[in-house]
Amino acid sequence: MWDKTIIIMRYNIFQGSDNLKKTVATSLGYDVSRFDEIGFTRDIYFESYFYLCNRFGNPRVVDDYKKIMIWNFKVKNYDISVELNSSWLSFIVFGKYHLQPQFRNPYWLKLKRERLKNKELLITHLDSVEERSEYEAKQLQNLFDEFQLEKNFPDDISNDEFNEKYGFDFWHVKINKFNNNILGVKYEDYEKYGEHSNSETRHALKTLNQFIKNLLTPIWVRDCPFNIKGRLTDNEAYSLNRYENNIKIAFQNSLNT
Repeated sequence: MWDKTIIIMRYNIFQGSDNLKKTVATSLGYDVSRFDEIGFTRDIYFESYFYLCNRFGNPRVVDDYKKIMIWNFKVKNYDISVELNSSWLSFIVFGKYHLQPQFRNPYWLKLKRERLKNKELLITHLDSVEERSEYEAKQLQNLFDEFQLEKNFPDDISNDEFNEKYGFDFWHVKINKFNNNILGVKYEDYEKYGEHSNSETRHALKTLNQFIKNLLTPIWVRDCPFNIKGRLTDNEAYSLNRYENNIKIAFQNSLNT
C-alpha cells in the first residue's frame, strides 16, 4: 500500500526582514543599529561553531555556496535553523504556509487596494492585448507619442524592432510611471508602510528571542564557560544561567549528511 503520510510544507516566515534582524541583534545583546550591517554576526563566527558543536554535536554539512553548516531545531510550532555560511551566522524561522507574510506586507496590500480602486484608469503593460478601452488606447497613444519624441525613432518602426530596442523602457518604465502617478503608491515609499506584523508573526519573533537567549546559556569546557558569543567570565556565566530552561528546544540533526 502507498504511504499516505501527509507532508505539511513549511516556509521561511521572515525572508531576512528587518524585524528578524532586529530580533537577532537585540537577543544577542548587540546595539540594534548593527542589524543594518551585512553579516553583523561575523564577529562570533568561530565562537558560535565551537559552542554549537560542543553543546549539540556536529551540524548538517551541505554543499552550497550560501550555506556550509546547519543546525536544525524544533522550537514550539517552528523549525529554527542556525546556519553558518562562509562568513557569518544567521537564523531562519520556518512555519506553516499561512504564516508567510510576503504578500500581506502593508506596502503590497496598499498597492493592491489602489489597483482595484483605480483599475479603469490604469494601462496594462503587455503590448499583445487585443482589446483596450477607448480611454486606455488614448492614454497609450499619448504616452507613445511622448516616447517617440524622446527617443526620435521613425514612424514606420516595426513592433519587433521597437520591442527589441525600446520595449523595456516603454512597457515597464514609462507605463509604470504613468500608473504609479495614478496609484500614489511609490516603491520608494516602501519603508513608510512598514513590515507586516500580526499576533502570529509577533509570536514567532518572541519564540526566536527566547531561543537565542537559550543559546546564551553557558557550557563548560575544561572549567571554562562559553556560550554562542564566546568565552565568559564566571560572573557572566552565573548570570546567564537564568536562560537555561527558558524554552524547550529539540535538536534535530547531529550527523553529517
